[in-house]
Amino acid sequence: MKIISDGNKLSVFIINKDNIDLDNINKYMKELILKLKRKYKKDISGFYDVDVYFNDKIGMIVDFVREEELDFFKDLVDLKVTVHEKSEVYFEFYDYFLLNNKDIYFKDDMYYVSSENISNKDFLSICEFSKIIYGEELENIKNSLISVV
Repeated sequence: MKIISDGNKLSVFIINKDNIDLDNINKYMKELILKLKRKYKKDISGFYDVDVYFNDKIGMIVDFVREEELDFFKDLVDLKVTVHEKSEVYFEFYDYFLLNNKDIYFKDDMYYVSSENISNKDFLSICEFSKIIYGEELENIKNSLISVV
């Protein structure tokens, strides 16, 4: 699990989690919030918009965006969850030689590759040395990517 906190946004990357059932997403969100509070000491209270991105190769990405903070009820958490099944995920990196892959794209001095085009052998190194791009950020850059051949 990788956690990135940026102001009112908390992103949780759960790599290769196979046992998550979309029918039980509410139960899983409760378990995830408790784990974030207890183990990782994250202050989660108030009203949140939650986007859950599923990708067969990567696993699950959960974005918590705080909409409103509560002063009186510090333990109250209210979630509005939106699930995005079969989401596209790309990796952004600066070193072209990180991967031996023909399906690499280029934009603004950075290289991009789809999660679907990464071999199992290269998966761990690309996760460690790159930024994961998904959702709205990916939609904003996807049309301007140039194929590197």
